[in-house]
Order: sequence, then C-alpha cells, then structure tokens
Amino acid sequence: MELTQAVEALAALAHDTRLSVFRLLVKAGPEGLSAGEIAEKLDARQNTMSSHLHNLSRAGIVSSERQGRHIIYRAD
Repeated sequence: MELTQAVEALAALAHDTRLSVFRLLVKAGPEGLSAGEIAEKLDARQNTMSSHLHNLSRAGIVSSERQGRHIIYRAD
C-alpha cells in the first residue's frame, strides 16, 4: 500500500461509525453484508450508513457487489 492510499484508509477509519462498519465487515468475512444489515446491526439510519460506506469504498478498504436488489459490502 502506498503512502497516499494508507493515509486515505486511515482517514476513513478515523470515524467511530466507519471503524465499527469495517470491523463488522471483517467479522462477516467473504459473505459480506448489505447496507441495511449493517445499519440494523449498528443501530444507524440507512441514509447515514450509505454515506459511511461510500467513504470506505472510496478509500479502497471496502468493496461492493450488486446481488439482485441488494448491494453486498465486504472488507477488502
């Protein structure tokens, strides 16, 4: 990981909710979780969760894949 990527990843994880999301996705493993499941497990609003997931994806530490009507997120 290059310095710039490391800084972006650490900046994304520097928020308590985003860190909790990442930890949850690591525990979920390769199956991943949908945004709704993540929001439910962390007792957060879905629109707020989408924003956090976007930040983690942009930092390159979370990936997403569409499965039917759901988007499944996984820790990278």
